[in-house]
Amino acid sequence: MLSKDLQIIVDGLWQAGAEGIAVNGQRLTSKSAIRFAGEAILVNYRPLSRPYTIDVLGSSNDLQTEFADNDGGSYARALKDNYGIRVSIDGVTSLTLPAATALTVRYATVPVTGSSRRSTSSASTSSPTRTTSPTTPPNPTPTPSETTP
Repeated sequence: MLSKDLQIIVDGLWQAGAEGIAVNGQRLTSKSAIRFAGEAILVNYRPLSRPYTIDVLGSSNDLQTEFADNDGGSYARALKDNYGIRVSIDGVTSLTLPAATALTVRYATVPVTGSSRRSTSSASTSSPTRTTSPTTPPNPTPTPSETTP
């Protein structure tokens, strides 16, 4: 199985009405990545080991029916029929998915460009915002005095 296979199946589950999905315990969000790196499939940049288990939250009957009728379900059947990959869908009455891992920003700064450096020269250095004069547009070409050291 390749990362592309998991991507197609997961996309089919979202399309079928899944409310939450986890692959081998890795919760998927709109920013999750399913990638192939060397011999490993990565989800959220963490390698997965076989067998691949996809846990899905949603209405059991509706989800199974919708998934069977869409491209993801057809693809899963083709993997099973053509390559012998075991695919099973089991409805359960209770399921808990792990929390999504969040990317946290530890350090960020506002980039300072040539035009904003001129406009913020009178601003306090502790201010994280850029200020520009609303009446004077920034000049993208340097004047002769700006190009000489």
